Amino acid sequence: MKIAIIGAGAAGCFAAIEIKRRRPEAVVTVYESGRKALAKVAVTGGGRCNLTNSFGGVRSIEAVYPRGARLMKRLLREFSHKDAYEWFEREGIRLTTQEDNCVFPVSQDAMEIVDKLLWLMRMHRVGLKTGYRVERITHDDVYTLQFSNGESVEADKVVVTTGGSPKLSGLKMLDGLGLDIVEPVP
Repeated sequence: MKIAIIGAGAAGCFAAIEIKRRRPEAVVTVYESGRKALAKVAVTGGGRCNLTNSFGGVRSIEAVYPRGARLMKRLLREFSHKDAYEWFEREGIRLTTQEDNCVFPVSQDAMEIVDKLLWLMRMHRVGLKTGYRVERITHDDVYTLQFSNGESVEADKVVVTTGGSPKLSGLKMLDGLGLDIVEPVP
């Protein structure tokens, strides 16, 4: 099975690692439009990488996610902030929770997270292609990803992890798939 993941941010790299752990026979390739994987992770939290939040003091998800409370409740049941904390600690990243409930690596260095995720991808033989901007995805028997450089690849499954898209135009690549897409909101 060939699986294409679009976006080499935290979600895409994490998804690739977990897919390979669960389906080691799959050929998983992550396609990133930028020059580097995990570029935003490297600078998040002032270069310290705010991994998650402890949700200490949060009495209701609605107060934190007023427009997406239902979705967040469902997602956090599947993989919670505690699960994220435990995942990174199992991988050897020691974490600390600050007074403001933000969770960072004890090292206070985002590159520890970047290096660990890239190492895990290499260890699990996940392919990584940078400079590959997906222009269009079509589906017949398989998915075809067409890139801005003129190349194309086929995949049995596609995972889209392009992060927050401030404009609907950022999701144009999905137009031919017949999906219901709503206007992104901050």
